[in-house]
Amino acid sequence: IPKFGQSDKDSPIAGGSFLGVAVAPDGKTAYLSNGDKGRVVIFDVAKREKLGEIDLNGRVGGQDYGDSFTSDLVLNRAGTELFVLDRANFRLVRINAATRQVTASIPAGRQP
Repeated sequence: IPKFGQSDKDSPIAGGSFLGVAVAPDGKTAYLSNGDKGRVVIFDVAKREKLGEIDLNGRVGGQDYGDSFTSDLVLNRAGTELFVLDRANFRLVRINAATRQVTASIPAGRQP
């Protein structure tokens, strides 16, 4: 999302492929699936600024995950939980939107 005339490398979301987007119920925040980076980028829609990231790699429920590949994602209707498909680890990741913490990793089988 570079501004008109701005190069892609100066974009607040440069450096990755984005495979999915979910927008908060108030329309102010977007969650972008950052593909092979294994994370979700949190983006302020009005200001066109990156607010932070949620990394899907790490320890969840006693198991270590690495090389995550984020793809489809969706927010629940209340906008309190984010569900992200991690294709590399064949799982659905549940995230608390307020704390930005991974709360669960649910096996989804091969090529979910």
